[in-house]
Amino acid sequence: MRVNGRHLAQFIGKPVSIIGEVIKVNPNGMSLEISAVDDQRVIVNLTQPLDEPLFGLIEVRGKAHAKNIIVCDHYLVFPPEFQNSFDKTAYNNTIILLHAFANPFSV
Repeated sequence: MRVNGRHLAQFIGKPVSIIGEVIKVNPNGMSLEISAVDDQRVIVNLTQPLDEPLFGLIEVRGKAHAKNIIVCDHYLVFPPEFQNSFDKTAYNNTIILLHAFANPFSV
């Protein structure tokens, strides 16, 4: 399920995907903080320490653990050319619309 920071608490214990910008990385490499597309701060706990520097726009996939914490299974760093053209407001509005309906794809 794609979520923003505000919707994260509704999916505790369930798999989620969230996009945000890296704010800071813990020196031990086991966690980081991102600013989701709705400007909510989310803590991402990793199962293994980072082996690369992280910055910019990333997508995190994992299980929602609490209101603002995700246990990360996988992450994807977007290339700089995508980061420059990404419209976080439009993406956030899309997430809001997806969650406004029980099944937005039913006819």
